[in-house]
Amino acid sequence: MPIASSAVLHDPLQIFLGRRAAAHPVPLSGTDFDVVIDGGLAIVTTTRLFRNTEEKPIEATLTFPMPVHATLFDLRVKIAGRALIARAQIRNKARSTYEDAIERGKSAVLHEEVLRGIHMLSVANIPAGAEIEVRTQWVTTLTVVAATGHLRIPVTVGDVYGRSPLAESDDLKTGGALLSGTLTVHAPGAQVRLAGGPLADGRAKLVLNRPIDLVIDGWRSGTARGTAADGRAVSLALLPAPAPDASLNIAILVDHSGSMRDQVRAGRDAASKHDHVVAALRKLANGLSPNDAVDLWEFDSRVRWVGTGRLGRLIDHLSAPAGGTEIGAALTAVIQGSVADSILLITDGKSHALDVQELARMGRPISVVLVGEDSLEANVGHLAALTGGDIFVSGGADLDDLLAASLGSLRGAGRRTDPTTFRRSGMMVTVSHDVSPTAGAPATTSRAVAAAAASFLLPTLNEAEAAELAEREGLVSHLTSLVLVDEAGVTQEMLPGQRPVGLPAPALAESVMDFAELMAPAPAMLMRRRSERVSTKLDHRETTRRLILKMDWASEPERLLAGDLTQLAPALQEELKTLAQRDGMKAAAAELGLTPLKLVIALLAYQAGEGGDRAAARIARRLFGFTSAERIRALAALIRT
Repeated sequence: MPIASSAVLHDPLQIFLGRRAAAHPVPLSGTDFDVVIDGGLAIVTTTRLFRNTEEKPIEATLTFPMPVHATLFDLRVKIAGRALIARAQIRNKARSTYEDAIERGKSAVLHEEVLRGIHMLSVANIPAGAEIEVRTQWVTTLTVVAATGHLRIPVTVGDVYGRSPLAESDDLKTGGALLSGTLTVHAPGAQVRLAGGPLADGRAKLVLNRPIDLVIDGWRSGTARGTAADGRAVSLALLPAPAPDASLNIAILVDHSGSMRDQVRAGRDAASKHDHVVAALRKLANGLSPNDAVDLWEFDSRVRWVGTGRLGRLIDHLSAPAGGTEIGAALTAVIQGSVADSILLITDGKSHALDVQELARMGRPISVVLVGEDSLEANVGHLAALTGGDIFVSGGADLDDLLAASLGSLRGAGRRTDPTTFRRSGMMVTVSHDVSPTAGAPATTSRAVAAAAASFLLPTLNEAEAAELAEREGLVSHLTSLVLVDEAGVTQEMLPGQRPVGLPAPALAESVMDFAELMAPAPAMLMRRRSERVSTKLDHRETTRRLILKMDWASEPERLLAGDLTQLAPALQEELKTLAQRDGMKAAAAELGLTPLKLVIALLAYQAGEGGDRAAARIARRLFGFTSAERIRALAALIRT
């Protein structure tokens, strides 16, 4: 349930535009986590309760981080006493199924992976006064560090530097209500600790402003078995990865941007992330072989070569945190300026400023150690996976152990000879199939094993084969989504108002932002970012683009459909009314059965929809009905200035 919070985070873009939306009740009223540790696998069931306390239907949307190697394989919903199960579809088809359900007034749920390590859950047409329970299941291998298992479940993220590649409607949103939840852990034969809090009889109450970090002692290596969707037996052999003794020629790239001044964990100690990194590097230096060659670099918004030689001496030349975070430019500089065979990136990952595909094409294995409970696996975790590197997150493990494990991974990088064996986060995983089915594993475990096996195989297949496998196994992936429609439920006549659920600010975040920090330079950056997103596919003059940007298409669509402008700023209302009085507008509107003002709204909504705004596209479809795209584009001349 929501918890009253003193943390107030303002959106600089809304202040800049002068368009503060009216507050709406938070539709997410509860989140529970159930974790099963089965050998080297973790199976996580998340149950979210969405409640609509408004008097009209709504669409709840939640974008949230997940472990970059997690595979979501099941989605079930309870609504009005009915139990529904989602099915996997190709991403575009799943989105079309969802949008069609909205158009028909049916409740629907869609789960997408909008970016590797970032997922989006959309629940449409929640009727007034109704509840919808959404239960998802995902699986991942444990991270193994110094023979101990670790699992991090991220629930929020700190501010991320740079322009997000996601559409505004899909992007991570922070500063939401502080939420509570429960955690239940089942780990037969193992001992589980919850970092930073008590775990009594496998249960804990949570405040969801910090990650759930579990430490698993006594986990059992071995083979997990299940049955694939095609009936074949599938198994995963899960063993601690061996420690290769090959010498290293490595570049270590240390993040010393401003966010590295924060603590590793809120309330833990006064030392910063950067302080912990420096201390861990000193310990690491003592364990390096004389044959290991180290090239040390550091970066913020710029990159600096510190030197080559003995790591213990080079560490003294690292500088204090400051500035922004340009991970992509830093990695590019290191790849071009260093002869090292591989790269170890130490960062909190909170940057969109990297082109993962372009960096992967440069051909260096890149491993990542993430520091801090507000860190973000997306982008850097994807990069590590694509380059044959690995990712380690400092949840509940000592940072020096993580650095040692990451170097062990890089010592083995490029030595994979068996196409069915994979090295991942301190674990060695071998995938095998058999034509005969197997029995004995519980249904959930069986499905989880099959899903995990498929996730290892997807990158080895071409796109068509990978899509077929992901769809068959019911996975959320970069190619497929899970979707369901409640055909038996009531039909809503109104378009649902969109209610994005903001993630709580991390415990590390400051409660109140300084006004100067709030207004400069963020508003210009965010305004540019939104403009680029919405206007990428538009070819109209500045005034039309400016009107589109000012419109709030999502929160009160029925008002706009009715031509009611009262929720908009007075100056914007006058601009729209002036457009409605233009020559030709009245006749064109009458031809379509609209008022001139509704035609103006429809034309702007259509153009915004072409630029990627789904809420605007829904309004345009309702107002234009079966009007052809050619006719609509011809009418667009009426609002050009």
